[in-house]
Amino acid sequence: MLPQLELVYEALCAEPTLSCFSRGEGKSEFLYVSSISRAVEISLENNSYWIELWDNSDPESGDPPVREMEVQSEEEVTKVVRSWCRTSKDV
Repeated sequence: MLPQLELVYEALCAEPTLSCFSRGEGKSEFLYVSSISRAVEISLENNSYWIELWDNSDPESGDPPVREMEVQSEEEVTKVVRSWCRTSKDV
């Protein structure tokens, strides 16, 4: 796992309400984090984190992400992901 993603992975895996998975390899690697009805994909792009926030846990459905954003630090990523997943209607 890429070191920058590993830091985020470790922080988010500590959350009991989240499921965290690493997918892909090398430059195509990303983290997939889900709660009951929301999901997030996190990848690295040009030394920053690219985040896609989904309103369901099935990114394969073809539905567009609710929001896309770029952040600069592991702390920002974990804050955004925790906030997004905690505001799920099903939690």
